[in-house]
Amino acid sequence: MIAKGLGCRGCPLQHIGIGFVPPLIKPGPWLVVGEAPGETEAQQGIAFSGSSGRWLQNMAKLAGIDWQRVSLANTICCRPPDNSYPTDPKSRHYISAADAVEATEHCKRTYLDPAVRLAANKKIFAVGGQSLRALTGRSGIMTWRGSPLPLAGGTAPRVMPLIHPAALMRQAKFTSVTVGDLRKNLVLPPENYNLHPTLEDVVRFKATEFAFDFEWDRDGISLCGLSDRFYQALVVPFRGGFIQELQRIFESATSLIGHNIIGADLLWIERLGWKLRDDLQIEDTMLKQHLCQPDFPHGLDFVASVFTNKVFWKGKGWEEMDEEHEGDEQPGQQWRTYGRSDALPRSLGGYGGCSSASEAFALYNARDTDAEFQINTPLSRMLEKWDLTSLYRNVSRPAGFICRDISERGLRLDTSRLAGIRATIDTQITALEKGLPAGLAPYERTVGCNLIAPVGTYRSKEKVCKGTKKNPHDTFTIIFNSPADSSTSCLVCGRVMSPGKMVIAKVLKGTKQVMVIPYNSPKEVAAYAASLKCRQVIERKTGQVTTGKAARGIWAREHPEFTLLGELKKQLTLRNNFAKDSLLGLDRMFFNLKVHGTNEGRLSSSGRRRGLDLNIQNQPAAFRGIYIPERSDWGFVNIDISQGESWLTCWLAQDWDRWAKLQTKGYDEHSELASAIFGKSITKAHTSPKFWHATEPTWTDEQCTAEALRWDAYRQVGKKTNHASAYGMGYKTYHQQLVTAGYTEYKESDTKGFLEEWKKLNPGTVAWQKRTVAQVASQGYLRNAFGRVRWFSSRDSGTQCLAFLPASTLADLVIRMMIAHYPGRFRTEIDNNNTKIFHEMVPEWIMSIMVHDSLVMQGPWETRQEQIERSTQIMSQEWPELNNFRFQVDVKSSQISWGDC
Repeated sequence: MIAKGLGCRGCPLQHIGIGFVPPLIKPGPWLVVGEAPGETEAQQGIAFSGSSGRWLQNMAKLAGIDWQRVSLANTICCRPPDNSYPTDPKSRHYISAADAVEATEHCKRTYLDPAVRLAANKKIFAVGGQSLRALTGRSGIMTWRGSPLPLAGGTAPRVMPLIHPAALMRQAKFTSVTVGDLRKNLVLPPENYNLHPTLEDVVRFKATEFAFDFEWDRDGISLCGLSDRFYQALVVPFRGGFIQELQRIFESATSLIGHNIIGADLLWIERLGWKLRDDLQIEDTMLKQHLCQPDFPHGLDFVASVFTNKVFWKGKGWEEMDEEHEGDEQPGQQWRTYGRSDALPRSLGGYGGCSSASEAFALYNARDTDAEFQINTPLSRMLEKWDLTSLYRNVSRPAGFICRDISERGLRLDTSRLAGIRATIDTQITALEKGLPAGLAPYERTVGCNLIAPVGTYRSKEKVCKGTKKNPHDTFTIIFNSPADSSTSCLVCGRVMSPGKMVIAKVLKGTKQVMVIPYNSPKEVAAYAASLKCRQVIERKTGQVTTGKAARGIWAREHPEFTLLGELKKQLTLRNNFAKDSLLGLDRMFFNLKVHGTNEGRLSSSGRRRGLDLNIQNQPAAFRGIYIPERSDWGFVNIDISQGESWLTCWLAQDWDRWAKLQTKGYDEHSELASAIFGKSITKAHTSPKFWHATEPTWTDEQCTAEALRWDAYRQVGKKTNHASAYGMGYKTYHQQLVTAGYTEYKESDTKGFLEEWKKLNPGTVAWQKRTVAQVASQGYLRNAFGRVRWFSSRDSGTQCLAFLPASTLADLVIRMMIAHYPGRFRTEIDNNNTKIFHEMVPEWIMSIMVHDSLVMQGPWETRQEQIERSTQIMSQEWPELNNFRFQVDVKSSQISWGDC
């Protein structure tokens, strides 16, 4: 371990930090700046010599960088206690906030800045958020990674931000992105943008293959960006004669490029009534990127950061994963920084120097449009390389139109039903709260506040009388509350005192009662658990102390109030997520049904299409009853694939013994496994109170219900074990999952035995799992029968790959079933997909939603049987890609609501 240098004198970390790791300057063209030394680095005195450094070295080698020629430095040169960076709020136990700032500034002045000056011509890699902040003054590594940035106050790009290897160890999928960032140069792409075109400029635009991007708000479209070549864009105002020229441009187009244009921009063109060509090619770069990079974020800013050298320009907050949320500021919309002194100059990819908000906004639109055109080329090449072009054109693209139309239509709401559900939940919440002990239970507290003053109330005014110089006396104080008190006299000398001018009061100091809810505060819950001497629980994925489901499940073994708290949290989630106040004032609920959904190809759902945030695919059964048919003479039909993933797993594994059991009428694999686990005959009938009424006629309703719940708990363990085993889950992870679900009576050794029982019952599937994991280890990816690909790089890839094949195959089949309901619109795609059975929807029938492996439709009740027959034929047909495999389907219908199906 190297002793600290003379430059460390006076640093607040001098006697706190461990070891000393000075900068190391080499003759090569690269400088890597990390955050702080780890344990190995502190011992050896060499930066990046630990596990994170080895990971970075391997990535550098893949990027063609000679590590022997790389200079090394850190933002601080000693290891902080607990590896907790001084300015991190978690570090307050060893250093004050003021000293933390001084320590990092001291090390920067003394060691980092001189190292940067010595490396004057080197490309600097800022590894992690602290390094990014120290070098550039900017925050948010997942925002700025991949962007060539200047040093703070610099005039040329010098810094390439990288995700820290420690974060990559948790999110290995970003390793390839980081290798790409290591390969990037610091040359900014040109921006040949026409932000204020004349009408003649737009008339001269004759391209028929181009990218476009609309900017709109509630008042409609304001700008339209156009780009038909790299690094160029034309930003057209949407007004007057420009609109006519835009219509001419779009109606002549043979190929339109854009990011999520199917889900958004093309809808505007349809509303405008512009007639696009029948042979028009739609190049939706979001859908393309989802096929090529299914595990990555799909926003335009992220995709452009991978495939272009553009500096981050959008600024709508964090990406889905950030290695360090604490201390990072959301960048906001970058174009709004145009007038700030700390804005990144326009010449360096920012907005500093723009003359107005309208110019900055036009520049934002130009960069969007240019980025869309640029990324389309590499994405198209990747589609071809991985043989995904057909999947894009014949599956993702038509599904995008169907999903958009479903989302735009929304679902009709019965708010009276919603109000009833909310009232029931509120009653349950109140009852559960009453069962909580002190320390968790809500209570009222008196707090100071400002109250609205009554009309005519004046601010009180204080007057003091001390007599005269000749006849002084002790201070006498009079408080005036209104001008009417003007005749008050001093009780010592008799002098009449007046309040003078008084001011009308708007507010008065007062108090109010507020409800304090300790169980909603992780800090309060942790304090309560500590008072009971409960052990701390570490979240496996994050490595952080948690008071969440896993912790509550463990604590509930000895303290049942945590079971109560878990149920209370569940009810609050239902109340806050699915029964929002804002829904009561609506007659429809809108949502986003997205083709760029999960990494397995499933559709996903979110809100925010019309301002709400509801996931229609995760609606609890009780809430599905609030969605009602469009008309009183209409009804819902729900056609569901029975045990889709189980059937597909058997088929893919060629586990014909399990297949035969699934074919047996009345067979329930969850009950079979539960019987093997617990050594007793368990059937689905045991989970019904009716069974126990018939078996034990002398029992009360409460006894029958309690016994049914006890047997249902056995079956639920069988069900959860089946699911865990199907995905190759380890016994430790599965044990935590059981505890989280409230099954706290089982030990890790028990869950290990549960998984072994599954293996005994399903040897054919176990053999397939081993083959699949070996295939992923050998080639790094899997391709399903329909051509969909997923790459695997994380530590849990063994689990993920087992889920991918059945889940993605089912997803591709259900999407093809959706498309097969629209032959008039997508006949070419249906033929290319080799789908043999397809039917138009019965007149007036519409598809309302796809939920995982079921299709929900609605239409005239009197023609439901005809629609059921058509949809059933589509969904139960044979699939040649799976050697004529076919599903069984369940059909349910209701004229009342979706939930009543």
